[in-house]
Amino acid sequence: MTRYVLGEVLLIFGLTLAVMTAFMILLGVALEAARQGLGPEPILRLVPYVLPNALRFAVPAAILFSACSVYGRMSAANEIVAVKSLGISPMALLWPGLALSFLISLSAVWLNDLAASWGREGIQRVIMDSVEQIVYGTLRTHRSHRASDRLAITVRRVEGRKLVQPTITTQDARGRSMTITAREAELQSRPEHNALMLRLWDPVIESGDRGRLTWPGVLEQEIPLRDATKGADQGTEFIGDKGSLFVYRGGIRANPKELLKDVELPRITSSQANFSHVNNFFDCVKSRQTPVADISIGHRSATVCHLGNIAVRTNKKIVWDPKTETIVGDSEASKWLTKEYRKPWSLG
Repeated sequence: MTRYVLGEVLLIFGLTLAVMTAFMILLGVALEAARQGLGPEPILRLVPYVLPNALRFAVPAAILFSACSVYGRMSAANEIVAVKSLGISPMALLWPGLALSFLISLSAVWLNDLAASWGREGIQRVIMDSVEQIVYGTLRTHRSHRASDRLAITVRRVEGRKLVQPTITTQDARGRSMTITAREAELQSRPEHNALMLRLWDPVIESGDRGRLTWPGVLEQEIPLRDATKGADQGTEFIGDKGSLFVYRGGIRANPKELLKDVELPRITSSQANFSHVNNFFDCVKSRQTPVADISIGHRSATVCHLGNIAVRTNKKIVWDPKTETIVGDSEASKWLTKEYRKPWSLG
């Protein structure tokens, strides 16, 4: 009886998992390919990196569907009643599903971590390696390519690898824009420099109120790969009266740069930016070291978000004392830091 139930659950689980995973992979790859303009070869390279992301959703859904399907059918066919009439405990039918669900839940945690650490990094690496093909493909189809606020390219037409009468708009870290027009141009990816090389013939450079420069001959301009791909830098931007800070997985950018002049920032390595949080936590349980994403980091990050919401709700400037964790000189705004607890409960 136990093997019968386990076999039925595994059969339905396997079929459901295969169908759902295939559907999610096709959907995920299709969305990324359409967003980035990828060709067949990069699409095939994306599949193994999309797989963990698809499985982390498909696995829980498949085991839930298989359990409902098998036990629902057994209940409808009065098989459970028959088993009880024979003096057999219903647990003989339930424990295979419970044990399988427990084991699969552990694998789901691992898949979730794998998708976040390895899968996303792999997808980004494929896009970076294919940036030249992406830009050329977009320009041939739409005659324009806007990757981010830092880079936009428009052309009259594309002839092979030649961009005819291109207009390139770039933006530096201070938000100052620069427009380059040229007779023609070519693109070449340089992964070893982590950049996209833009070679321009007879360019004219206009930089707002800083003037206009005509450059006879050939000018080579390097563009960081992250600026040349869509959605490369994803993070949070904090805007204040002195400028803005953009924080993302790979570091932090300031506008103007002088905001970080006297600030000592922690060095973020590639392994720290793309590591396994779950494995790091287990390692720190053994070593008693502080995790990379410690609870204090989450606390301080959430505090900034809460203070922003309080400022919006009260329409006031908030002065925060991080040592005492109190709002200075504003009793009305301070009420938003907590709520009235139901007696006899209190937060000490």
